[in-house]
Amino acid sequence: MKRLAVVLILFVALAGVGKPSAAGPIPGACDVLEAIDMAGTLGADAAYVPGPANENKYVRMSLCSAETPDLAARMTLMVRENLAAKVPDATTLRAQAIDELRTTIGAAAVIEEIDLGDAAMWAGDISQLTVWHRAGRVMFIFSPTPNQDRAAAENAAKKVLGAFP
Repeated sequence: MKRLAVVLILFVALAGVGKPSAAGPIPGACDVLEAIDMAGTLGADAAYVPGPANENKYVRMSLCSAETPDLAARMTLMVRENLAAKVPDATTLRAQAIDELRTTIGAAAVIEEIDLGDAAMWAGDISQLTVWHRAGRVMFIFSPTPNQDRAAAENAAKKVLGAFP
């Protein structure tokens, strides 16, 4: 529940910044997970479960999970693409997100900067990998189950970055 709350905080807090990408729009989260065959990675009978989606003149956001029927394995992905005129660089966005997480979770939050995409971070307390892409215009948040499966989140992120340059 704590992870979902933080995703929703970031979902709302980071909604108003951005610029369209010259490479074309990123598809919705379920389409992104399907493009990398995340359900196939999780195993037999895994399915895609769409979550909320929102689009306005500033941002396009969507949420989706690829999950097994018993929920023993799941990868939840939030995709946010900025559509507004300006966006801070990815490193600045990561620093802002780290500040938000430290405010939300506490100063002792376990957050590690990662060399992935334009900027990335792993928030161990909530088991989330956040990756900024296309000069910060696109943000992906990967939340794996089982919790703390950072390797699965990083593998999914690498596949997504390869599929949507």
